[in-house]
Amino acid sequence: MRKYLLAALLILGFAFGLSAQPHVPIDSLYGAQDSFSRKAASDGERAAFVSALTEDAVIFKPAPVKGLRFWQQNVEAAPTTVERKVSFADVASSGMLGYTTGAWRSSTKAEGKPVEHSGEYVTIWERRNNDGFKAVLDITTKHDDMAAVAANSGGDPATHDPNARGWSATNDVMKFLHTSMLGGGLAAALETATMDDVRLLIDDEPPIIGRKKVVKAARLYTAMGFPASVAIYQSGDMAYFWNECHYQNNTEGIERGNCLQIMKLRGKKWWIVLAVFSRLDDAKPPVLASPKRRK
Repeated sequence: MRKYLLAALLILGFAFGLSAQPHVPIDSLYGAQDSFSRKAASDGERAAFVSALTEDAVIFKPAPVKGLRFWQQNVEAAPTTVERKVSFADVASSGMLGYTTGAWRSSTKAEGKPVEHSGEYVTIWERRNNDGFKAVLDITTKHDDMAAVAANSGGDPATHDPNARGWSATNDVMKFLHTSMLGGGLAAALETATMDDVRLLIDDEPPIIGRKKVVKAARLYTAMGFPASVAIYQSGDMAYFWNECHYQNNTEGIERGNCLQIMKLRGKKWWIVLAVFSRLDDAKPPVLASPKRRK
């Protein structure tokens, strides 16, 4: 319980963006993503991130770090070019917050040989000071091949909730995290907190779409440790929260990584529309130590 209260206090310490700004066409968000993608493909991911990130943006390398500082201080021996394709995008009713998600493929050279990786990405974008969208968070998962990408699609403007009363996502976030720790585990939490068309991104898998499929995939995880801290931000009818997380995998032991959930407000409740679990590359299953024999 003490740990639960600690995380709750840390959440409340974050500012919430509830500005009632005019709705921004989703084309503006696609434009920001397209500019990033073109630069990443021509000049490399370092140049693309330096041009797109805000000063306080977060990326995962694999621990959460300040993204702009990371890329400014780390010069690549050989540029890594990245191809990104958008499969879905949405903008908050305030027009100040949005996200893009889709498939990525990177290419570089190591010891003269080509090295390629691929997977899924999620980038969260904000508009500040009436400027264009800038990236405030970027997270990726990995799988073998770049998945086939459907035609670009975005959130339906008709479903936007202006959130005139300023409903906070905090209570629903805490309820989701608490439910994840109970007997039903992550699957039970996702079953009660997700929209029908929710997306789940995890390593080694293409996107898992739809509540039933997401809940089925989550049954692999039998327990979740409550995070020591959670970062949460909301604007209009959109919110997101991320934290370092660990799960008990019933086939491999403990899996550690970074978690991100994006939420939309519907009928006075915040629903998860996208969930990401990006495993730490150096995470290893626990090894059972043999008990020491008494002499």
